[in-house]
Amino acid sequence: MKRYSRTFRPGDHVLLKQLDGAKKYVVKLRENGVYMTVAGFIKASDIIGKPLGSVVSSSNGSRFAALPVTPVEEIEAYERRSQVIYPKDLAVIAALLGAGPCMVMLQSGVGTGYSLGFFARLAGDCGRIVGVEVREDMAETARRNMVELGYLNTEIIRGSIEEVDLGVNTFDAALLDLPNPIKALENIWGSIKPGGRVAVYLPTISQVERLRSQLEGSSEYLWLGSYEAWLREWIVKPGKTRPSNIPASHTGFIVILARLV
Repeated sequence: MKRYSRTFRPGDHVLLKQLDGAKKYVVKLRENGVYMTVAGFIKASDIIGKPLGSVVSSSNGSRFAALPVTPVEEIEAYERRSQVIYPKDLAVIAALLGAGPCMVMLQSGVGTGYSLGFFARLAGDCGRIVGVEVREDMAETARRNMVELGYLNTEIIRGSIEEVDLGVNTFDAALLDLPNPIKALENIWGSIKPGGRVAVYLPTISQVERLRSQLEGSSEYLWLGSYEAWLREWIVKPGKTRPSNIPASHTGFIVILARLV
């Protein structure tokens, strides 16, 4: 599992935030690397060995803060071939699942691995995040992303979540990003520890209603709630404070279930 030291090293991902402008860049430090910006280029040698939070200058003299990346910024470093669950939704899912260090978690609808990496950060070296992905091309892209970003506590299984054998009482929690998850829920029930939470991410309210109907009277899962997360950024300037031009918008619904005995 990757950790930042007190100084930047080759292989670290860095957020470069322009101090005299609005531009942000996420780069991976490589020996002799050069990174282009709207205000000239920045050399890796100007960052490597510097303390986290240092200010560096581009070739045109524009100043940039060099910061370690958070999961929100890290999305820019992913090779993306599919839509991801947005950080605002993942944060709410993590809270509702009780995600944390040493957890063992199951995911399906892995895509290129963004949510896998998000929870791998939370689980740490003592935890494990297992993804099930039906498409081989997506699984390979997710594996590359996990290696590139240093998430060694992840495993990606090629197969259908509706059929794959995942053992008994294996996982503390699960996240399903599937349009019709009922068969997957039936298959993974025995793999989730009793009382463990399962989050289901669904784009439309009609899908939420369908799942609610399918689980009516279920002796396997308890419906704990359905949620929607909103986040709006504000641009703060003296006398000119206003909401961001990028509006808050719907991204998906989060259903939380508990595995019953």
